[in-house]
Amino acid sequence: MEIKNVMVTYRNMTNYFWYSEYFNSEELDRIQELAAGFEYADAVVGPTERPNDVDNEVRSSRIKWLNKNDDTSWIYEKITEAIHKANMSLWGFDWSGGTEQIQYTEYEADKGGHYN
Repeated sequence: MEIKNVMVTYRNMTNYFWYSEYFNSEELDRIQELAAGFEYADAVVGPTERPNDVDNEVRSSRIKWLNKNDDTSWIYEKITEAIHKANMSLWGFDWSGGTEQIQYTEYEADKGGHYN
């Protein structure tokens, strides 16, 4: 049996990537307007024994799931572009370009909104 040298490339998973002001103020206003048309859902924390457990000691917020549709597709496209740029810059994963539903979250300071 012939043994070949195989070079394994390890990605530094502690690297991170961020954008400053990726969405401009007009885009953020439009996102808020679109989000107003979606229903609120309970904000849960990680995998729990019961999937609908709400733990306000850990997380106090209101969320909405922004489905991809004709009105929101531009948000998905912009986020996908950002993910692709970050991936190519640091990690180089074989990524198909899909995203999950967008979670729109509101942390209301006057109601003690937080995520510990």
